[in-house]
Amino acid sequence: MGHLQEEIQRKYKLDIADSHRSMAKLRAAAETCMHVLSALQSSDIFIESLYDGLDFKYNVSRGRFDSLIGGLLGSFVQPIEDLLARANVKNDQINKVLLVGGPLKIPKFQSYIKSLFPLAECPGTTSINPDEILAAGAARQAGFLVDMLVDFDKHLPEPNTDVIVIGDDISVEVVDMQVDQLKFSSNLPLPCVQKLSLGTLDSTSLHIVASQSSATAGVMLKGKVAFENLTSGLVVTLSVHVTIDNKLNVELWDNSTPSHLIQSHALELVEVAA
Repeated sequence: MGHLQEEIQRKYKLDIADSHRSMAKLRAAAETCMHVLSALQSSDIFIESLYDGLDFKYNVSRGRFDSLIGGLLGSFVQPIEDLLARANVKNDQINKVLLVGGPLKIPKFQSYIKSLFPLAECPGTTSINPDEILAAGAARQAGFLVDMLVDFDKHLPEPNTDVIVIGDDISVEVVDMQVDQLKFSSNLPLPCVQKLSLGTLDSTSLHIVASQSSATAGVMLKGKVAFENLTSGLVVTLSVHVTIDNKLNVELWDNSTPSHLIQSHALELVEVAA
């Protein structure tokens, strides 16, 4: 970053330090350059309209980059030595070093770290992908926690779920039209819904009859509703909902675009003589 500022000052006689926008552009370009030089021998920097319409172009070689960061490598020694001292571990007792993060992929830095731990596996000599280290570590830690907190030998009770179903078959018939019946079979989970296309209305009223019979109890339940004041010529669909408390809601829908509800009625089933 500082080297690029000096190059701009030398080449264009410009000091961009007072421009936050220019400094942000330069910082982003410098970071990109660092990542490129971690894998390639040189990197081209191009920043459009860096300062007062000036386009900045510059090439940095890895050798030049290594010489620029050489003085910074020593600053990593003290934190490492402090950590080893607290852990009461010597350099030659470390058997593996893993470096995580973009800047730590810089070959110059990796070589420097390797010189600090001569007996350890270092980046380039280990089979572990540095980009996968954090994910692998999190997965292992989760595995340790599961072993500590979960007793897989302990029987875990399965939750009981009550499913409400239709007791006996329900039939729904359209009295005024030659169409199929809707049938709701016994043991069908509630709530449920069925639809029946009725085609084109040829009258202004529609009568619906529903029935439910129990062969074991000898009981017959029936109910009916009427849709009145309809507009003949409409293309309609009948929709029947059986609620969780075994009640019926009957709806008549207009199939035009967009479809819309014409009328809705609750249909109550009452006991009649079988």
